[in-house]
Amino acid sequence: MTSCVNSYTAYENSGLSLECQWQPDKTHSWSLDRRLIATCGANNSSCTLRDTGVVSDSSLQVGSWNPGVSRSTMSVPTGQERALAGYVQCESDDEASGCDVRVVHITEATCSIYIQTGLWTVQIVCTVTKMYDSDRRYSCKLPARPGLTWQPSNSNAVGNLTLHSYMENNTEYQRGTCIFQYLRMPTSDGSFKGGVEFVPSPKGGFVKTPDLLIATPKEPPTFLNCLGFINEGDDMRCTCQPASSFPRAVTKWSRNTEGQAAHMLLVRNVSKADIGRGFECTQSWSQNVTFVKRKTYLPEVGGEQLY
Repeated sequence: MTSCVNSYTAYENSGLSLECQWQPDKTHSWSLDRRLIATCGANNSSCTLRDTGVVSDSSLQVGSWNPGVSRSTMSVPTGQERALAGYVQCESDDEASGCDVRVVHITEATCSIYIQTGLWTVQIVCTVTKMYDSDRRYSCKLPARPGLTWQPSNSNAVGNLTLHSYMENNTEYQRGTCIFQYLRMPTSDGSFKGGVEFVPSPKGGFVKTPDLLIATPKEPPTFLNCLGFINEGDDMRCTCQPASSFPRAVTKWSRNTEGQAAHMLLVRNVSKADIGRGFECTQSWSQNVTFVKRKTYLPEVGGEQLY
């Protein structure tokens, strides 16, 4: 079979034609998954259709190729490529040639990207609106290819692909989601480009993700609305504000803050004994310990500075 060696991928709505060569004095036949489609006579005589459920008479042609060689061509019109999905074989009495024909509809999808603050990981969620593969070989993974500036350490990781079938113009397709979780977040400043590969392949080879913007914190945290002097018996409040970054850094006080948010310090009816060595705020960003910054809040109580 001259138009196919072992396997052939045909794209839906692109047409499909297969060609077979044989000695002109021999008959030959076409079959699909061992089901006889047509027989063709010797000496360039016409082909006789045996199964009208696959192709029509007008889709089978026989003619001369070169001296001593004849050929027949079997094709389907644009939009009917699925009719020839399977193992197509052309054979005569003493020789045969076969081809695994796979028909696909290119993946149509869009991808979004999310940073999981606190875990300091990245999640990619792709919405697949349309795809089809006659071999049911569906998958999604992170590619490692030139031009992508964000390639996590778990590149080539396979995503969690969930699909369900639906009908469009009496034709079955697949749609659903592909999700990657807990991908390592970059820890340097920049705008990082990434993408997701699908099977069947989308137009361009992969689906781009939105740029991943990263800005590391350059300073320790700052204190907001924090009094330097507190009268004994008053309530003490202090907000630990993280340095500018993206994603936003996380701050946390070292001691109990009476059910407040982690960055909010609240001590009621404060006494000198409450202050002790002060209150330490820790700023964290990413899983890299080099970005951990600490700062201590140590106010005066009753006019006496405590150390």
